Amino acid sequence: MLDFPADLTPRVLADIDDMYGALADETPEGGPFWQQLGEQHRQMIASSGFANFKRTINFQYGQWGISTYRNRFTARLLFALLRRGRMPKIARVDYSNVEGIRWKQGHATPARLNAYALYCGLLWQYAETLDTLNGLGVEEPSFGNPMPIRLGSRLISQDLAMASLSLNLIAKFASPHSVRRILEIGAGYGRIAYLARSLFPVEQYMIVDIPPTLAVSQNYLATIFGEDSVERFSRTPTFSRTFNFILPHQIAGLTDNHFDLAINFSSFDEMPSQTVLNYLGLIDRVCSGHVYLGGYAHPAHEGDFLGLLEFPYSPKWQQVLNCKHEIFSGFVEKIFKTG
Repeated sequence: MLDFPADLTPRVLADIDDMYGALADETPEGGPFWQQLGEQHRQMIASSGFANFKRTINFQYGQWGISTYRNRFTARLLFALLRRGRMPKIARVDYSNVEGIRWKQGHATPARLNAYALYCGLLWQYAETLDTLNGLGVEEPSFGNPMPIRLGSRLISQDLAMASLSLNLIAKFASPHSVRRILEIGAGYGRIAYLARSLFPVEQYMIVDIPPTLAVSQNYLATIFGEDSVERFSRTPTFSRTFNFILPHQIAGLTDNHFDLAINFSSFDEMPSQTVLNYLGLIDRVCSGHVYLGGYAHPAHEGDFLGLLEFPYSPKWQQVLNCKHEIFSGFVEKIFKTG
């Protein structure tokens, strides 16, 4: 069993402050909205501790806080399993370990926790039906104090199920044995990076993000895989380790045609359109394999935003997948071959 450090909170907060100091004022991703949201996330880490982030700040990083039985995603998961001839099992909450859960909607009442457990259990079993890589055979790390949801005796998680769904879809078009260098833009705390490193022969995993998220993924992956596997954020990166962490204004230092796979999951549709176009141009330059994009078909915000069906992708890219998600309404997934 891994010996996790007792408290990384001071180091994470120091990393966040260092990254903010290095983030150029003119960088679009460092605008007022992201600065305000980033400060809220920083305060949550400071108050609840980094060791609890999977049940606090993670609700801001793509872990949906399903808190009612009448959720449309829960219903669609149930019907999807029944269509596949599977009789769902019911996941349960380990009520001996529910301290410190901070929902966006309010307190972690038994009704909310049970509804969340039902959703997670159905999602896990749905992901099992598509898991040719055996991604769900990988254990959810206990670091970060994940939500205490069990299916039988197994600790399960929404994050591991979602990461498994994405990577299994990618593996249909990109041979897992060929995926050695990965670029992920907006990695959250590193859930896809964790599972990709466990399933693919990853030699380098480059994460481009903004604080505080970049500090969260950096410290999480360093804790899980060891400090020797991580080149921590630097103003002068050398890209010398398996995991590397850079801010958006450092992308100019990436080598042409270096990456086999580029990933963005559910953040391009929340960025100003010009920012995404810049990222797509970056991907076109540095990736000579496949691109996986997951996000909403149309933007949820008014103004200078576009959805995944609206971006002008490079005419050099061959689209090999363009599908609506079976479970998540409005969500689409695209895969392109770039080289």
